[in-house]
Amino acid sequence: MILVDTSILIRLNIPEIADFLRPLLEAGTVATCGLIDLEVLTRVTAPARLAEVTALHSAAFHWLSTTDADLRAAIRDQRELLEAGQPAACWPARLVAAIARRHQVPVLHKDPCFERIGKLTGQDMQWGIPPGGSDGFSRELARQDGCNRAT
Repeated sequence: MILVDTSILIRLNIPEIADFLRPLLEAGTVATCGLIDLEVLTRVTAPARLAEVTALHSAAFHWLSTTDADLRAAIRDQRELLEAGQPAACWPARLVAAIARRHQVPVLHKDPCFERIGKLTGQDMQWGIPPGGSDGFSRELARQDGCNRAT
């Protein structure tokens, strides 16, 4: 099982990412969580498309629950990152990482926040494509909070 972050899901139109994810989907080893679903569904603006995407996502992805313990772990991770002199990691990445850690699954991503969190926690974090690679989304926003999530 692998938790696929929004930073990958929004890039499924890139052949390299689609080719990598296809066998995982076919094997039934791809997971999601509430935060990722919210981020994905935020991009859908047509009511008919929303129902379609929701049904497809529910059929293709295993659901990993989110708890208050995950929220507490994300807060703790932020404190520990700052205490270690690391740049901040955006809260969505911290929460996704905490959910994955509790469920003991790696995170497939394209967000440098996950690499910082993984170094701190020892979690398995996997780049969906090489960092800095040409993926058609090279204009990501570098924000003060360390979050590089495409918006």
